[in-house]
Amino acid sequence: NIPLPLDYYVQQAKLLRAAAYLHLVTAFGDVPLMTSYNMVGFYPTRQPAATVIDFAIRDIAGFVNNMPDIFQHNGLLNKWSGLTILAKLQLAQKDYAAALLSTNAIINSRRYELNTSLNEVYQTTNNKEIIWNGMPEPSTAFKAYFQNRAGFPSMRYAEVLLLNAEAHIKLGNINQAQEVLNQLQTRSGRTPVTLTATNALEQLNQVMQQEAPLEGYRFSSLVRWGLAGQLLGSYGYKPHNNLLPIPLVELQVNPNMTQNPGY
Repeated sequence: NIPLPLDYYVQQAKLLRAAAYLHLVTAFGDVPLMTSYNMVGFYPTRQPAATVIDFAIRDIAGFVNNMPDIFQHNGLLNKWSGLTILAKLQLAQKDYAAALLSTNAIINSRRYELNTSLNEVYQTTNNKEIIWNGMPEPSTAFKAYFQNRAGFPSMRYAEVLLLNAEAHIKLGNINQAQEVLNQLQTRSGRTPVTLTATNALEQLNQVMQQEAPLEGYRFSSLVRWGLAGQLLGSYGYKPHNNLLPIPLVELQVNPNMTQNPGY
């Protein structure tokens, strides 16, 4: 492979850092915000989740739209996977108009599309629905849990449609959200959904549950929509379960780290 300009490696690092902070905030809430590699003798305090998300957005928003449409180098994030990360951050920030712009850019590019069959998405590591395939070779136990799939895309076009529908719903564009969700319903041979102002998020949840039951983002979506208590209360969910407990090792190595309430 031909070596890439240094800027591309910097962009990759910033995008991965932004995605990592999104995962950390989603799982743990307020977390330390660290932007320097020199951590000797440094015990950071937790920063507000909103501050961390705002940093991540500002860190990547300036270059995402100027990234290459596609890389010939395997595993690198491109413009469209960068915009997917940005859209997730914007939804976490409740900037629904910005998230709509980011996801619409991916949709309107027509670079990706739904496969004829959902099962096909997991049979190869390279198909028209996969936006980024950044996962290393998983273990045998991991594959067994996920029904022995051959591929495990880190981002796929169906998720972009779900993000786009969420942004539409939050902006009151119910008809547009319904049209987007029914693309997924039609592809998988499921009954079309009918959205109203009062049932839109519940319908989005049902489509997500059927479309991506093992892809790791439904619980955080329920928390974001305020539906976790309603739908998971019978399973023992309590409000403090919105966040995970801070791991014991983090409390031990950092005297400034505090535990999340309820744990």
